[in-house]
Amino acid sequence: MKGKPFFLSMACALALLVVPGLSHASSEAMEDMAEIMMHLNHHPSGSEKRTLRNIINDSDASEHERTLAGAMLNLNHRASPADKPKLEALMNDASASQEVRTMAEILLNLNHKPSGPDKDKLKMMMHDH
Repeated sequence: MKGKPFFLSMACALALLVVPGLSHASSEAMEDMAEIMMHLNHHPSGSEKRTLRNIINDSDASEHERTLAGAMLNLNHRASPADKPKLEALMNDASASQEVRTMAEILLNLNHKPSGPDKDKLKMMMHDH
């Protein structure tokens, strides 16, 4: 019986890691990108583009995060044709975090601005939702 509380604690911790939407953004870069997408209307603003360029140039950002930031920087009503294969690859990359795969899917489905269900997913990526 002594192992039961430990097992339950570990099971809960594992659930937070593997169940989409239960964990917060994995990094500041993902949180910043979720915030930008929440307010997106057709394309990122000038200050948002600066934030995205900072992510692209940040050595602490993962390659996946830099790919997402680059695709967001190129948004103009929807993902650019050049970025779509990169986003599809991220969506199907088992090594990518759930947040990265979800963001890639949101960018691929984008039509001027995120849908209501996509905004709900973005809120789950942000720390203060």
